[in-house]
Amino acid sequence: MEHPQRPFLSDQYGVSICWHGHILLMYAGTTGSEYSNHLYAFDSRTAGVVKVSTSGSCPSRRYKHESFIVDDCMYILGGGSFAPTESCMYINQLNLRSLVWQQVKVQNDTSTPRTAFSCCVDPGTLKVWVFGGFDVDNTRLQAFQNYDLTSNEWEVVQTVCSPDARAFHSMIYTQGSLYLMLGANGKRKFNDVWQYRIRSTPPMLQMLAAYAYLRLPCPAHQPAIPDEMRSLIESVRLTHKPTLSA
Repeated sequence: MEHPQRPFLSDQYGVSICWHGHILLMYAGTTGSEYSNHLYAFDSRTAGVVKVSTSGSCPSRRYKHESFIVDDCMYILGGGSFAPTESCMYINQLNLRSLVWQQVKVQNDTSTPRTAFSCCVDPGTLKVWVFGGFDVDNTRLQAFQNYDLTSNEWEVVQTVCSPDARAFHSMIYTQGSLYLMLGANGKRKFNDVWQYRIRSTPPMLQMLAAYAYLRLPCPAHQPAIPDEMRSLIESVRLTHKPTLSA
């Protein structure tokens, strides 16, 4: 790692950011005239910033892409040099232990290439949800898709109603739902919030049962647990750290 020059960090936009423990990872972006594919790390404990040296097949220079972290890997997808430069949403993975890049090989990739879109990960199902953005013709998109990290497949999400086509919006995931807000379509700026329920919020008794199960000693033989309850337990395990009472 090496210390970057301060102006290089301060004059970029369209950078992706995501947390890994106490480290904020910032990837790529543009100054308005040049695009980058550098990775920087901000340490919240020391307030220091360093440029991270990586190896392997580094993603191309880009901006307005998205990044997320699952386990010890950071994933980069989408974006471009203003408009998308690829034929699909190529996904690049950085192992945060070895700092080696590799491209995720997706069979029959049906993803829609896009820039300035929104992206969220559901830790319970390991599905990546993406909405909107704009394509190579600068057309705002209404395309709603998800990528399953387990099956390594893209899927088009069909809904009864949908937000208008837009870009430069935001989306978050919490408690089994996606919340999408704001953005613009080139002619109009939106001032709205949409909710998409991935799954219903589990009853409190089920949540208590999931926490209780995680506090049990690891059994020699796994008990028979319904798939829905097993998914809830895994979601709680990934997103919460129960505090053991004395």
